Amino acid sequence: MTEGIGGAGARSNRRLVDRLRRIEGQVRGLERMLDDNRDCGEILIQIQAVRGALARVAVLVLERQARECMREGLDESEDAAQALIAQLLQKMGRYR
Repeated sequence: MTEGIGGAGARSNRRLVDRLRRIEGQVRGLERMLDDNRDCGEILIQIQAVRGALARVAVLVLERQARECMREGLDESEDAAQALIAQLLQKMGRYR
């Protein structure tokens, strides 16, 4: 299987890309809402929906990375496993 984000296969990456395309459509919808001078409250609701969808994608990517680190850590020495965990935690810190 083709490797992808965090060691995931092409099929799993396809799902993420599909999610991102839906988000892209939501953002285009937001642009239309602004062009149409839609109600501020409606626009803010849609912005929250986009933020939530992006957050879910980020969590999925982090979950993959965590699984990959754990899988690699099982095959490594204790020091190497700790380094992988530190790397994961650093990535998670950047996400916040």
